Amino acid sequence: MGERLKTQDKLKAWEIRDGNSMVCAFCKVGLDSHVHLFFSCPFSMSVWKMMQPMMIMDLNVFDWHVVVDRILPVAARKLARVMVSKLCLAATIYGLLWERNSRIFKKVFRTEKQVFDAIVSNVRLKLMTISFKNSSNVSRIRDIWRLDNVNV
Repeated sequence: MGERLKTQDKLKAWEIRDGNSMVCAFCKVGLDSHVHLFFSCPFSMSVWKMMQPMMIMDLNVFDWHVVVDRILPVAARKLARVMVSKLCLAATIYGLLWERNSRIFKKVFRTEKQVFDAIVSNVRLKLMTISFKNSSNVSRIRDIWRLDNVNV
């Protein structure tokens, strides 16, 4: 994947040397890079671990390239479990990026649980708009995402 996000590791190429601006907005230790921000940081890993049971597909790996390698072969399939996994993956990355930017630019900080809750809420709202054919996987999705009264 392109890794086009303007993380602070990209500033190195522009020769900006302020060491304080290069640290992760979550842990204040690691370099603000794609790999660290989304997968290596303890904050991000905590969010991923909370998301794992909700994702349907087993993406229990905290490495960007491995996740992409696992999701690409099935990404075009319209199976409910694949759709949920893609939604969770995208929403988690977006949620982490949102939190990072909120911390850097607004000085507003949420806990891992608050970020997780926001991600779950976003995915759940999206799932409520999608129709799937009934199957055992769809029933499982209904249970996991508490969509009892929704036509998923």
